[in-house]
Amino acid sequence: MFKSIHPFKALSVMALSAVLLLVACGAPSAGQTSQATDTPQASGGTQPPAATMAAMATTAATTAAPAATAAAATEAPATQAAATGDVPELIYYLAATGAPNALKDLADVQDAINKILVPKIGAKIKLQPISFTEAAQKTMLTLQSGEPCDLLSVSSFVPYIPAVNSGGLVPLDDLLPKYAPNLWQRLKPEWWDAARVNGKIYTAPIYNGWTSYAGFWARADLIDKYKFDWKNTKKWEDWEPLFDQILKNEKDVTPILSSDYWGQFWYPTYYGYDPIDESIGSGRGGSLIGVKIGDTTRKVQLVLDTPEYRQSIDLAHKWYTKGYLLKDIIPDNDMGAKRSQLKFGVFMFPGTGDFSTQAMADTEWNHVPIYTQHLQPKTLLTTAIGRTGYSVCTTSKHPDLAVKYIEEANQNADLLNLLNFGIEGKHWVWKDKANKVIGLPPGQTMDTASWLPNAYWEFGDRRNLYLTDPTDIGVWDRIDKGINAADISPVMGFTFNPKPVENEIAQVNTVAKEFEALNRGMVDNIDSKLADYKAKLKQSGIDKIIAEAQQQIDAWSKTNAKK
Repeated sequence: MFKSIHPFKALSVMALSAVLLLVACGAPSAGQTSQATDTPQASGGTQPPAATMAAMATTAATTAAPAATAAAATEAPATQAAATGDVPELIYYLAATGAPNALKDLADVQDAINKILVPKIGAKIKLQPISFTEAAQKTMLTLQSGEPCDLLSVSSFVPYIPAVNSGGLVPLDDLLPKYAPNLWQRLKPEWWDAARVNGKIYTAPIYNGWTSYAGFWARADLIDKYKFDWKNTKKWEDWEPLFDQILKNEKDVTPILSSDYWGQFWYPTYYGYDPIDESIGSGRGGSLIGVKIGDTTRKVQLVLDTPEYRQSIDLAHKWYTKGYLLKDIIPDNDMGAKRSQLKFGVFMFPGTGDFSTQAMADTEWNHVPIYTQHLQPKTLLTTAIGRTGYSVCTTSKHPDLAVKYIEEANQNADLLNLLNFGIEGKHWVWKDKANKVIGLPPGQTMDTASWLPNAYWEFGDRRNLYLTDPTDIGVWDRIDKGINAADISPVMGFTFNPKPVENEIAQVNTVAKEFEALNRGMVDNIDSKLADYKAKLKQSGIDKIIAEAQQQIDAWSKTNAKK
């Protein structure tokens, strides 16, 4: 089976992001492809996350006119290109796995993609994949140096706001209605607003479900062995009886996998906060500032001053002291090896999702089934919706064709699945065509597969993707119900502009890095360490950052916020 990797990276270049669940990227979810090496979060990812499915989709009556417009807009250049043989090439930079063999058949897949694209939009694509570990640095250099670039996928691996602030992205406000009319109408105005920076849209958001929730992925064998009533758990602490059993009876098994990159215990949405800007602080998704979800005054707070933050670090210290967590932080590769050796009981994660975990179980947990338990309501945040999408580079000679490509990638299932899964028969086969379920061809494994970019969150509307696990049939109905019931942040649609305080943010992040052990529960003198942390943050300019964020939110609220 294909695999959806769940994030497992300690990337300094990703000091924003999640899924996830989740984001990554929105948070990543099982049921999509990936490799065990160089694994991401979407958000997407990551990451990763919104409108209801009904709001996202349009009826035949509402789409007929824009569809005709789109056809008319693309027919002329496609016909002209075919007649002259002069087909423009769009250079597309994307984040993808760096695993061996995963992109071996890039040329074949690219040729197949172009057989679709040229007749549709009169242009072809040149894929420029960059590994997750290098994506942020290399794409920023591309944007700042003026190198040729037409399309760029922004995500937790290629942070959106820094890309905008580089000056390397084209505003899409005028291009989208003209060259991507179907996509423009399918997304509600507030979802486009989530992608605005200083009033302009610089990315076309990719629909990934857009909601995620903190929780646990847990080994079914241990839960069943100890008859643990996991389905009725409501909060982190409810899992302690299972952790005690693991400590007592399972030799060399650490109850919780959370001393890796996700080892922080401050998960803002679990404690009811919108982090506003995840780049303020140390640790992806942590953020040192936030607005309480449900607070109609939209007061920006230093999270260290909140009772919820103190609750989180007290819990971290309790669990660390009891032995629920590893005593030392080990490299990500070692962490992944320990997981495959079943040296952990559960994976504490900020962005668990709705998709099957069978593929994750097969490739990350030595085939042991994994249960998913969500421990917070779904929440809709600007950072989930407007941070993963297609952007157009200012160096593009064909911004109109680039946006036409964005339209096609979000509505053409054949194109989208080529990008994700490769060529039918060579890289995948049907398992249940009626329900759009696929798998690897006979004889192939995850290690030998030659097209698995593991970037499903960045290529196009995920509802058009084939499934890789039959238990995911009907998953979008479940996601739809969750979206309808999701808590909506009071600053939904607001995007913080960090430029006025970028020096202070850099200084604050240096301080935050110094106190990571506090978030992980690794210090005993919590009171004095927390006081020291606050004092150093104030010296580094956290109050100025909060004041700037509050001023921007207040100005935004006057014309944009819904009461």
